[in-house]
Amino acid sequence: MIGVFLRRVMLVTVALRTLSSLSYGSQANQAEAAQWRQDLHFFAEQAPRVHKNLYHAITRQEFDDAVKSLDERISALSRNQIITGIMRIVAMNLRGVRLT
Repeated sequence: MIGVFLRRVMLVTVALRTLSSLSYGSQANQAEAAQWRQDLHFFAEQAPRVHKNLYHAITRQEFDDAVKSLDERISALSRNQIITGIMRIVAMNLRGVRLT
């Protein structure tokens, strides 16, 4: 269980470090929104590959719907809201996982 959790944390950390150069409080401009979408799509593509069982607590459709929903809202969100959106997608998979 801890290995799965650490893999998730590592994946989110890599995604957030990649995105750390963007502004904090304002809405994303077109170039920033494009970069966020690229990063979100990379995350969504890689998560099933690097996670041992990504769909144990959620369905693939729930995961895809959450990614699509965030993707559609990116241009209206601030950097912090986008990061929170990514973190929520990761947290969806934590339902029912015991870390002790």
